[in-house]
Amino acid sequence: FTLPQAEGDVPLLHLRSELKVSRVERELFDLKRDSSTESESSEQLIELEKEFLGLKLEESRKLVEQFPNDYIRRFKYGEYLLESGSIDGAVQQFQISQRSPSLRLKSLVLLARCFMAKELFDLALEQLQRATEGLSIMDDFKKEALYLLAQCFEHLERNSEAIEQYKAIYSNDIGYKDVALKIDAFYGPKN
Repeated sequence: FTLPQAEGDVPLLHLRSELKVSRVERELFDLKRDSSTESESSEQLIELEKEFLGLKLEESRKLVEQFPNDYIRRFKYGEYLLESGSIDGAVQQFQISQRSPSLRLKSLVLLARCFMAKELFDLALEQLQRATEGLSIMDDFKKEALYLLAQCFEHLERNSEAIEQYKAIYSNDIGYKDVALKIDAFYGPKN
């Protein structure tokens, strides 16, 4: 790390970042494992979790600055920003990371989550519709996207469209979140 050529050594920079994060992650793991009901250890746990998120944010920010065209790093940085509540920063990262074909759909869904957090349900709806068009297999990712899409429809008071999304999930996985309750309420006794 002290050699002059280390500044341009990409794998070494990534390794340094991963080692810093791994060290704090290990401390956090040990503290969770060893923690009792003491308020002192729970306060310490909360502080360490904040430090851990801050460290992930800082290391990700550095890597994004050094490698602006690394869409995987931008995606990860966006996830950390979203987790920390920096919605606008996360939006920017997901807008860029969706340029990568392999990250496009995941970026669209997380971008929609950002818009939902800001209560911009019409914008979230657009992102989710674009994402679900590209999904053919009903896996957990598609179920999540359809569920979020249904929530957007509900917030926009487009209940018939929301129930269609819930039905698509229900027909494949009755146990997914609260979909069964929503379907039962829709088809329940009509007075």
